[in-house]
Amino acid sequence: MKYLSYDAHVALNMDCTSEIEVLKLEEEVSKNAKAYRKIFETLVNRLPKPVFDRFNGWGFHDYELVKVEIQHTSLLHTDIHLTLSGSDKWKVSFKDTSLFQFRHLNYHNEKPALSRELDYWLFEEFLPVDNAMLSFEANFSSGGNLLIHFQMERFQ
Repeated sequence: MKYLSYDAHVALNMDCTSEIEVLKLEEEVSKNAKAYRKIFETLVNRLPKPVFDRFNGWGFHDYELVKVEIQHTSLLHTDIHLTLSGSDKWKVSFKDTSLFQFRHLNYHNEKPALSRELDYWLFEEFLPVDNAMLSFEANFSSGGNLLIHFQMERFQ
């Protein structure tokens, strides 16, 4: 992720992080969050209004990622569906994606600060790739990271 760092999030949640380091990290996180907000606001006309409004607020923070579904019918038609559960259930779908990547940022950590067994949504970024394509990336409490590229008119 360009603006919202999983490593900074973990360091802020570790008891061994010094007060000085916490202050530096909080300043960095605040600066990056403001920079991201400016980028996100430029997407107001590139995302459907309900999607923009949802992610302009709390998004899906603290929702559990229940399922990732990939529907592949051809190289040009691969859909990604994320099923989320929180105070209600949601299915977030990306149609005709051009990139899907899963990474585990916390896999080899023997003593993680956060649970590797639970996939609670922490934060996400929507970023422009070019005039027609957007990037969506989400980090989860387990250390899971999803990256998806999609055409802006193909998001639900």
